[in-house]
Order: sequence, then C-alpha cells, then structure tokens
Amino acid sequence: MQSRHAVPAWFGVGYALDRFARRSPPQAELLQEMMRRFPLFASLIRSVEIAMAKADFAIARLYADLVTDAALREPVFEMLRQEFERTARLILTVTGQQELLENNPVLLRSVRLRNPYVDPLSLIQVDLLRRKRTGIADPALDYAIGATMNGIAAGLHNTG
Repeated sequence: MQSRHAVPAWFGVGYALDRFARRSPPQAELLQEMMRRFPLFASLIRSVEIAMAKADFAIARLYADLVTDAALREPVFEMLRQEFERTARLILTVTGQQELLENNPVLLRSVRLRNPYVDPLSLIQVDLLRRKRTGIADPALDYAIGATMNGIAAGLHNTG
C-alpha cells in the first residue's frame, strides 16, 4: 500500500474472473448471481474493490520510477497497469456498478477526502527514498521515511 499499487489485494483476480466469464455467456451471469447470493464471494469482491479504490496508479508510477533499469521497470509497470484495469472492469461488471465503491458512498467519500492528505506524503516519501539510495547514512532521513510510512498507513487505514 505504501507505493499505492496494492498488488496483493487484486492481482490475478481480474484474470481469474475473465477466464471464468469467457467460458460462455451464462458463466458471466453466474458471477453476477454469485455476487448477489454467495456472501463469501461477495465479500471477496468487495475486499478487492476497496483495495483497488485505495490504489492510485499516478502515485504508483512515481514509486515505479525509483527502479533505475527501464528495461525492467516499464514492462512490469505496464503489465500491472493493464491487469489493474482488467480487474477493475470485471469488478464493475460483476457488481453492476459504473465506478468502484459506487454502492458504498460513505467509503467512496472517505477515500476521496483523505487522498489529498495522503498524496503529499507519498510525494515526500518518493523524494526521501531517492535520497536514501545515495547510500549516505542519515538518521534524520531514516526518521523522516518512517514518519511518511506511518502517515500513509494511517491515512489509507492500512498497515501495509
């Protein structure tokens, strides 16, 4: 969550849903029925949806840019971005929503209200991590990085 990718929360879900739904049209309808009638499945989908709503690929891009090897960075980031988009599209299809958290306006509002406060911490953290990579030991820098980690985790209501 610190880098705003939230990969463990959603990666692979879109692939699995897509593969299942492509078997036949009734399979896609079955996913929607499972969302309505199978609490465990609905809980899984809602958890993925919440994590995706907290993710921010504009901020994540800044963290990805810390990877100096462009030959590694670009294809990995693009693969993650595409899978994120596929997962979001399928979550919306399964839930029948137009946007993530549409059916949970209180949480949607909460995420939208806190992001303007968390985003600057992420920008500061990226800069501090760049400085840390110079290899110079600096206790004040370490403290500042720790403070941004705590602030981001608190702001996103997430421990990661």
